[in-house]
Amino acid sequence: MEVLVPRTGTVADLRDGLRKKLELNEEAIKKVRLYEAHSGKIYKELSDNFNIAGLNDYVTLYAEPIPAEELNLQPGERVINVYSFDKEPSRSHGIPFKFVVKPVSFGC
Repeated sequence: MEVLVPRTGTVADLRDGLRKKLELNEEAIKKVRLYEAHSGKIYKELSDNFNIAGLNDYVTLYAEPIPAEELNLQPGERVINVYSFDKEPSRSHGIPFKFVVKPVSFGC
């Protein structure tokens, strides 16, 4: 999908462009994560005040809805970045994502 934003704009401008293009309301667009990835790995999640000019030309931008389980983390849970690779970690591929890790309880 293509969203045009001025080079002097911010991620907030990009978020607003996405909102209009996808016809989302204000609450729904707030629950969308924007992150930059390169070589199949997440490098950083972008805040609304991040300047578009600061993006590297070789990164891919992803926008995804933040899952409810991530928005409502329970004590002991945490979020990790995940990527796919082939035989060696340096041979990454695919679209990276975030994953909620839940604590394990062993019943006796």
